[in-house]
Amino acid sequence: MSAEAGIVISRAVIRDMFPSADAQRIVSQVMLFVHVGWHAIFWFLVAVGVALRLANCRLLPETLHENQRQPFKARHLLRGYRSLASNPRFLTLSLASGMASSVQACIGSLANSLVAGVIAPLVTHSTLALAATSLAMMSVDVFAWLWVRPRLRLASPLAA
Repeated sequence: MSAEAGIVISRAVIRDMFPSADAQRIVSQVMLFVHVGWHAIFWFLVAVGVALRLANCRLLPETLHENQRQPFKARHLLRGYRSLASNPRFLTLSLASGMASSVQACIGSLANSLVAGVIAPLVTHSTLALAATSLAMMSVDVFAWLWVRPRLRLASPLAA
């Protein structure tokens, strides 16, 4: 919940600093790169991808020991994929990892909606109320982590 506070606060600051029509324009500029068009978002992502690829190629050394390295051959890669695709345990775990990811995303969206739609409008009138609410949300996160962490250790020796 506290991670979404940054988005909510930035919108609240813009709304507080500018009249309604200007605030809407500024938020749209921040969110949609209006000055350079919406295509710029995708070109920016391409540029970031290329920069990361170059950085990896130049700055990240090979970590696998030299005597364990294998030349790249598509046949070996496809054989490995076929082996995974025919493994019932792998398929079951992959599908389970997917419903869980979906449920997690749903819960996150519901929490974001609650913060942005219900809580933020109630507290943005006051800096003190906003700070107290942020502290309360952070406290909920800390309590949840302290409650879950011991249970993770019980569930799996590799967890936490």
